[in-house]
Amino acid sequence: MADEEKTTKHPIDHLDQEQVRRILNVLTEAPYFYQEDDLPLFQYLRRRKAAFEDFFKLYFGWDLVVDAHCARLLKRERANEALRDGELDAFRLTRRNHCLAFALLLEFFEFEARRTNWDADKDAYLRFFYNDYLDHARRRLRELLGERMPEDAALLREVQETWDILKRYRFIRFVPPLPTESEAAKQAGELYEFLPAIYLYDTRVLSDPAWIDRLKSAEESPDAVSS
Repeated sequence: MADEEKTTKHPIDHLDQEQVRRILNVLTEAPYFYQEDDLPLFQYLRRRKAAFEDFFKLYFGWDLVVDAHCARLLKRERANEALRDGELDAFRLTRRNHCLAFALLLEFFEFEARRTNWDADKDAYLRFFYNDYLDHARRRLRELLGERMPEDAALLREVQETWDILKRYRFIRFVPPLPTESEAAKQAGELYEFLPAIYLYDTRVLSDPAWIDRLKSAEESPDAVSS
């Protein structure tokens, strides 16, 4: 009987159980677990990634994604079909202009990374000013939507709503400006930095003509962009 129990144990059972419990908790209590949140715990997860991957796939049907900066669980299907979109505690954008604001942020991140020769593996988090993103958004919306571009007041409202969601799920983070940056912040708005979750999304979505065509003809609630 003892031999049978040993052979049926999952690989995760052979790990440090205190560490296992902590990792399971951090992975399930928020969409993203960052290296900076708890470096030793994150490194433990990376070293034993295979055991955790198999555990989540076997018992939950979820995919575990871990890179050098971030870990996340991908839940492919909704278990409780009675829940509406607004009742799910997951990153999910359901309004057309929210999806567009997020796509523009992904594109802006790509542009800024290239402009500054930013290296995710070597450099600190990439920083940007809020008004620089707004200028990018206005310019690209004129190119993409033409006459269907929202008025500036509506754009600001939609961006702010999206901003609140992105801050909540830790895609971006406000950074108090340094004394040397305070004067620039007066002109360029608040200072933010991109967090590792942004690296996990395709920054080229606005280069897809089919997606743009759907966007132009979509009502206010298109297919959602989800985690």
